[in-house]
Amino acid sequence: MLARQFTLGLNLALRDYRHEWRLSLCAVLGLAAVVAPLLVLYALKFGIVASIRERLAQDPRSRELRLIGHGNFDGAFFARVRSWPEVGFLVPATRFLAATLQLRRSDNASDLVTAEMWPSAGSDPLLSGLLEPRDTGVVVSRSVADKLRLSPGDALRGQLGRMVGDARQVERMPLTVLGVLDATVTDRDVVMVSLPFLTATEDWREGGAAPSRGWGSGAPASTDRAFASFRLFARDILSVEALRERLVQEGLDIQSRAADIQLVRKLDENLAFLFSVVAGLGMSGCVVGLGMTLWAAAERKRRDIAVMQVLGMPGFTLAVFPVFQGALTSALGATLALGAYGLIAPLLNGRFAEGVDRSAVVARLDAGHVCAAILLTVAAGMLASLAASLHVLRQDASKGLRHEGS
Repeated sequence: MLARQFTLGLNLALRDYRHEWRLSLCAVLGLAAVVAPLLVLYALKFGIVASIRERLAQDPRSRELRLIGHGNFDGAFFARVRSWPEVGFLVPATRFLAATLQLRRSDNASDLVTAEMWPSAGSDPLLSGLLEPRDTGVVVSRSVADKLRLSPGDALRGQLGRMVGDARQVERMPLTVLGVLDATVTDRDVVMVSLPFLTATEDWREGGAAPSRGWGSGAPASTDRAFASFRLFARDILSVEALRERLVQEGLDIQSRAADIQLVRKLDENLAFLFSVVAGLGMSGCVVGLGMTLWAAAERKRRDIAVMQVLGMPGFTLAVFPVFQGALTSALGATLALGAYGLIAPLLNGRFAEGVDRSAVVARLDAGHVCAAILLTVAAGMLASLAASLHVLRQDASKGLRHEGS
């Protein structure tokens, strides 16, 4: 019985909607005029913040945390830090003064570059798909590759020097270029090496021997090694601030891009607040306007409603009549607003792309946003129809007929 009354109310609403199509069209256009700017505003808010966040997430340097100065870190420290859930990559590093290497092409070219040695491993975010440095295989920065005219597979010669008494000793070793870092990673002269290679160079420079490399003579370094620094990356950009706080609690002075990430977060919060205020004002006016339109329509049809009441039309059917019209107006208005957004968004993206990254999308709505926009607009329309629905329920048939007759 209830389903039949429900269907009858829907049929009645559709017929009346079609009969007064001019008024219905005005209501739809009025609603679309409110919703379309809100969609564009939210798309800009979401697109701009998402683009900045994606750019930060795609740049591995955003997740890097650097130690300022030097420390004394043993194996227990690295084991403990690696167990933290915020850590994405961690590798020990030696003192900066012991972490340089002179590079020259193997074809006796005269060009010589002194590069910083960075320890690396397979999960290093900076490698970005490049081969992991192993043994004598290295990865060089773009500046080194350009200065020495290198490409993957080329042969290099590395050179280390140290002073023993008054004598200068030099060790040379053949190296192979496994890959070249992207130019955005660093503009410095860098060669990424394996950790065993780096520790061997430190041992040799400090006057010891590196038997695994065949460098020098003397006592090999102690296996109970402590490192002066490290290379550390957070698991994701949301973990940078928490990881930095944990390291600061360890008494370390840490440099990171947590401030940039926090700035994006504050921007997102401020834009969300701004959108909430504008959307709240706009939709409040829309609900009131649509509600008054539906209430006036119900008042205008007092005699028709009274006649249907006398003929035995159920009160539930008459009550859902304006609710269906409010939902239909909202659905059509939201659809029209989405169509307008679909026309405007490419123009906005094209306009903003002229001064920014051409691949950036500054106005963006996901499928979830589209569904939410339609559902919220329909819900607002149904809310607006409640006044008209209550007006119909409270209407007395005899008064409606007398009112029309007078």
